Amino acid sequence: MASFVTIDGTDLPEPSFPDGYNVSIQDIVKEAFRDASSGKLKADKVAQKVKIELTYKVLTNAEFVTLFSLVKPATFFFNVTYIDPRTGTTNTGVFYSGDISKGTFKYDSSANTITHWRDVKVNLIEQ
Repeated sequence: MASFVTIDGTDLPEPSFPDGYNVSIQDIVKEAFRDASSGKLKADKVAQKVKIELTYKVLTNAEFVTLFSLVKPATFFFNVTYIDPRTGTTNTGVFYSGDISKGTFKYDSSANTITHWRDVKVNLIEQ
């Protein structure tokens, strides 16, 4: 793996340093309540899921188009290989993407094309 994250075998651009790559581990709980007699929390955890937050300060238009096509495929789910903070090694799972947001863009009026996108953010959420 040559990058932080690959989708279906395609390397994504390297996220912006220092805060462009964040991995959180979410506990999926079926039922949680406080025991009335002891006040202790009781919970039935059914799974742990990974959420990867990627931020790019600047992407070329070509990089953005590639990123967009990878995180918004027709099939909804895709394979992601990422650096897992729990082990420090790579891991692969099935993910989908949340919203993709982008800031302003740079437009080349002489070529009638967008050349760069700023402040691109996307979340990858484990199935």
